[in-house]
Amino acid sequence: MTLPLTIPCAHNFCMPFLEDAFIRQTFVREKTCYGSRQPLRMQKNVIKCPSCPTDISHFLQNLQGC
Repeated sequence: MTLPLTIPCAHNFCMPFLEDAFIRQTFVREKTCYGSRQPLRMQKNVIKCPSCPTDISHFLQNLQGC
């Protein structure tokens, strides 16, 4: 493996593979929060593991600190 990474769901991938896979896969999930007079809408970039449905976008954004 070149630059191996273990992501939070315990799957292992090469960093170049993950970078290539996520350039094509990123999508936005809309979240609505209630509690005030008007619903608050937020958007979040979701990046799923290539092997399972785990969202690993936060992990990949903080990769430089690893």
